[in-house]
Amino acid sequence: MKDLFRAFFTIPESGWLGVWFFISRFTWELPQHILGLAFSLSTILAGLVKEIYYFNGSIVVLRNITGKKGERLRRNKNLSYLTGVSLGTFLCVGGRASKHRLLAISQHEFGHYLQSRRWGWFYLICIGLPSIVSASQGPTFHRSMWWEKNANHLSENYHLAKELHYIALR
Repeated sequence: MKDLFRAFFTIPESGWLGVWFFISRFTWELPQHILGLAFSLSTILAGLVKEIYYFNGSIVVLRNITGKKGERLRRNKNLSYLTGVSLGTFLCVGGRASKHRLLAISQHEFGHYLQSRRWGWFYLICIGLPSIVSASQGPTFHRSMWWEKNANHLSENYHLAKELHYIALR
């Protein structure tokens, strides 16, 4: 849990950009950061965390798909175990998949994190809520929505600009 808070106050940029990044996190992006912190802490307290790591300015909380006693978590018919939720800095990713696939999901959720930085207080209503609703309609419908395609586009451009490896989520 200490790593979670340390990562929350870590600034990935330096100079004035780093100052703006820090101020933005606690003003422009505040609602989703509060929800992301609450969601991450509840996931930790429920014993559903496999690993926490820092990913390009965001905090990835890798979730287990089994509970404390080893029982499988219930599954929605349209939502798979390979799910991700992006709330501000916090990317909660879960699922039983290869590291390669989980990295692709993390990169997609990172795109939502970039959207959060751009949309600020409007992110939850304009992107977060519609994303949850579309995800409940099934993966084909969900992936066809503009906010999902935009998240992939932003993440891919970010990774290419930083000369980092990008894995397309298909």
